[in-house]
Amino acid sequence: GVICGLTAFHTKAHLARAALDAAAFQASEVFEAMELDAGVMLEEVKVDGGMAVNDQVIQFLADVSSSKVSRPKDLETTAMGVAYAAGLAVGEWKELEEIRRVWEVDSTFVPSLEEEERKKLKRSWGKAVERSKGWMDSDEE
Repeated sequence: GVICGLTAFHTKAHLARAALDAAAFQASEVFEAMELDAGVMLEEVKVDGGMAVNDQVIQFLADVSSSKVSRPKDLETTAMGVAYAAGLAVGEWKELEEIRRVWEVDSTFVPSLEEEERKKLKRSWGKAVERSKGWMDSDEE
């Protein structure tokens, strides 16, 4: 990994925030790839896991992705998904709609950035990614 633009002014908090912002930018790029691949726009993104507890991170994800982001009450929905799939396979649930009724939203985050500001942030991110390339010879990677 590469840290771009670091100065003596930056603190541990800046580095932590940069890491969280990077995760949001990367997720946003995955959303864009999914939309291009599927040919449809994502109406809503559902998140779970440890980072999902951080309102600031999830709001930033909504902002840079221009997507509505929903966080469930149960943050371990990835593990629950496995249980739900197994339950469907053995007949515990007859259809997906039964499972959808169990999934409860805790919070929903909607994009709040102006489009021009979002584009500016994404350009800056893209520039940082481009500048991070080529630091190692290809045989060292």
